Amino acid sequence: MKTLITICLLYICSSSNYIYLNDFKNAHKYYNEFKTLKVNPNIVKYNYFSFEAGIKSCFADVFFTRKQIDSSLSYLKSSTPLKAYMGEDVLKDYYRLFADIHEYLEDFDKSKVYMDSLLLLQNEMFDKTIQASFDLNDTLIKTESELMAQNEKNTFNSVLSAFLLLILLLLSVFSFLYFRKEKQTFENYSNQKNDNLSYLKSNNNQLALKVHGLEAYIKKLKLEVKQISRTEGVGNQKEKIKDLYKNLHINSSTLLDKSESHLEIVNELNIEFFKQIEGKYPQLNKSEIIICYYLFMGFTNKEIAIFLNTTIRSVESRRYRISKKINFNKKKTTLLKYLQNTFSETLNQNH
Repeated sequence: MKTLITICLLYICSSSNYIYLNDFKNAHKYYNEFKTLKVNPNIVKYNYFSFEAGIKSCFADVFFTRKQIDSSLSYLKSSTPLKAYMGEDVLKDYYRLFADIHEYLEDFDKSKVYMDSLLLLQNEMFDKTIQASFDLNDTLIKTESELMAQNEKNTFNSVLSAFLLLILLLLSVFSFLYFRKEKQTFENYSNQKNDNLSYLKSNNNQLALKVHGLEAYIKKLKLEVKQISRTEGVGNQKEKIKDLYKNLHINSSTLLDKSESHLEIVNELNIEFFKQIEGKYPQLNKSEIIICYYLFMGFTNKEIAIFLNTTIRSVESRRYRISKKINFNKKKTTLLKYLQNTFSETLNQNH
């Protein structure tokens, strides 16, 4: 039973991870594996349907960020019969996605209906939390009263009881204030979009490309080693191994020298930079914006070419096109200095 649960969780995690990496081939592969467990008598049906609703929510979320509205609506509608099995977080995403999609389609009446449902759900969660807090408070007060009655003549226990009661009251007040703040934060969501989260999800393709670039580089090295092994003559093999080692040493040195900075770029993505440059220069495409970001963060053409698995000449060509699209005085400054001067404040805003 334990092994079966582990397998189920593996399929769910693998499917959702590949969904957010936009690798739908592998996502559907693990999703289909998960669906084979439906007929397994050892799987609790409630848990199965709850997990299935979560996966469909992930598909709908990613398709919406890609503006594939029909696909997003299809997964949302197919998950509607599973509402009774949805956890609170999945149900919140379900209502939020429906509201966002209808707002995108300019069907504001339907969008408001789902936003109202979302607000109602949040209020119910808030009320449950407050009620649970009050129930806990009543239980502890009752226990405290009984304890005080039993130890009425014991001064030490009386003082301890009073101290516990004070802590309980403070916790109750803190819980009430905390959840009221959470409720206010949610209500503010109705009036504004969470730009940072939406932008991070829309850039999953760009982050995945960087990883695939490194994987392609490793794959290329494996092919070269395989070709060397087929070369006739020990002397020829030695010469080719020397050349391969020389190239590997140069490229790996470049990667290692900048690995810390590159990881920082991936882990602490400067959202404000992307928002500003996309708003200021909508004529730039996604790959050109990524080139600008790497330049802004201090990478050379060669380093960018390695990270993106392309040639230096291709990077130089794209830099030239970027310079033509961006309107700045090319006689007085360079593209690099212009980017650093124009968007320097985003570094402070990002931290």
